[in-house]
Amino acid sequence: MSQGFVGMGVKLLSDAELTDTFVEVPEVNALPEFGQEADEVDFTHLNSPGGVKEYKAGMKDGSGSTIELNWIPGNAQHDALRTAADNGDIVKFQIQWPDTAQTQVEVPLLVKSFKVSTSTGDKVTASIDVKVAGAATWGDWT
Repeated sequence: MSQGFVGMGVKLLSDAELTDTFVEVPEVNALPEFGQEADEVDFTHLNSPGGVKEYKAGMKDGSGSTIELNWIPGNAQHDALRTAADNGDIVKFQIQWPDTAQTQVEVPLLVKSFKVSTSTGDKVTASIDVKVAGAATWGDWT
C-alpha cells in the first residue's frame, strides 16, 4: 500500500511582515516547486575514455515558480507579499507538510510579482511569482 499522502493541511509561512517571524499565508491554493538544478560543465578532452563526453556539476540555480492564492484585500500577509513584490525583496518562506516526520523546508525567495486576477463568476485570485534566491534548509517543524 502506498505511503504517500494528500496535500491537505500543508502550510506556507513567510517572514514578509517581520523578518524571521514566520506567519501562515492564508488561502493558498497551490505551492510552487522549490528546488535547484546544477549547471552542466563539460570536461571532455581529447582522451576522454571511450570518446564519451565528461561532465561535472557546476553552480546551482534555483527554480522560478508561482504561488496561487485566494486574494484577501487588506490581509496583512497578502499586503506584505505585494509590498515585497513592489520592492523586489527576498522573503524567507517555510513549507510545512503534515507527514508523520513533520517535514519542513525553509527557502529564501525573490518575490518578483504580485498579480490579481478577476473573472466574471469566479473567485478573485492572486499569483505571486518567485525565484529561489539561496540554499534551502530542510528539517522538521516540531
